[in-house]
Amino acid sequence: MWYDIFIEDEFINYFSDENNTFTTTENGKQVLAPTFFKFASIVRGVTDGWFHSDIVFPEDYMNYMQENEPDLFRGYTFCKENKTSNDRHYLPKIWQSVPREQNESPYNVDLEKLNAEQCAVLLMYPFWSRMDGSFEISFQENGRLKKYLLALKKKAGGIL
Repeated sequence: MWYDIFIEDEFINYFSDENNTFTTTENGKQVLAPTFFKFASIVRGVTDGWFHSDIVFPEDYMNYMQENEPDLFRGYTFCKENKTSNDRHYLPKIWQSVPREQNESPYNVDLEKLNAEQCAVLLMYPFWSRMDGSFEISFQENGRLKKYLLALKKKAGGIL
């Protein structure tokens, strides 16, 4: 499935080990540690694979991406090869399908009520940029990244 790239052993092991370093400080600013940054880049690539599903990028651009943004490129190509729809609105539709009461956060929904795709989208959402930035660091720090990653692994048929 299109989300299987998120539940590779490298990421399950990394985010499950609470003794790992997830962020570092560079020039007084908190930044993602290398494996966390790799994961974030893959999430961005998968997101681009969905939202730019109707675009055929020139070969020189794809070569540039492969060389300069290998994890983003990997996520993008993985998504393009494994996605189940060409609907560029597919991820928002999954987000809207999360069973919740009006005005309830999708993160308050019992994980047992979610399918694998819903878990994947809830896992991806904190990495998406908005006007105030993204919140992947706090998502990891409060334990939700690990929680949704392990739930996705389980729902995708992985053994934990």
